[in-house]
Amino acid sequence: MKKRGIAKKDRPIKPDTYFSTPYSSWERGQNENANGLLRQYFPKVMELIDVTIKEVFIAVDKLNSRPKKCLNYKTPYEVFEGLTGIDMKNLLGYALMN
Repeated sequence: MKKRGIAKKDRPIKPDTYFSTPYSSWERGQNENANGLLRQYFPKVMELIDVTIKEVFIAVDKLNSRPKKCLNYKTPYEVFEGLTGIDMKNLLGYALMN
């Protein structure tokens, strides 16, 4: 009986976790930046009840297709695929078709 090695996508991903102080936005730089980027697609004056799932998927796809300095100028899609072997871009395209 042959032993099988652990496939790259079967390894758990262990991200660093950090809890910031409530109401201390300066401790959450990337989060605040992401919120600002989301506001390009969904301004504060917009009623979120009127936003369709397709519009959300389109905004998420555009944001995750942007290279990020903290990821060595790779996109979140590229990093996720490198860690898991799953091509989220294709999955997202499938979700938009349905």
